Amino acid sequence: MNALGIFIQERKFEVSAEQMQAATLPKIQVTGSGSDRFEIKAGPDLASQTLVKVPGEIELEVVQDAGDWFKVKLLDGKEGFISKKNAKILK
Repeated sequence: MNALGIFIQERKFEVSAEQMQAATLPKIQVTGSGSDRFEIKAGPDLASQTLVKVPGEIELEVVQDAGDWFKVKLLDGKEGFISKKNAKILK
């Protein structure tokens, strides 16, 4: 194609397995509004210790589907559980 003065250069894009996994993890959105707070638990039950409360409308990565709960990765990298009634899967 250099007859037209066009040169196409091949590029390799390298993505680590960790980056690929993070990019393909499903995400949930916490229901409610930004003024609401929802508990993230240490285990998949109401009796578990509350690790943190998160505002509504934020998005979190799903690590595992755990029955009535989602195991999620928090913004600081820690993991915890949120009730499915307080979240919806994003497409």
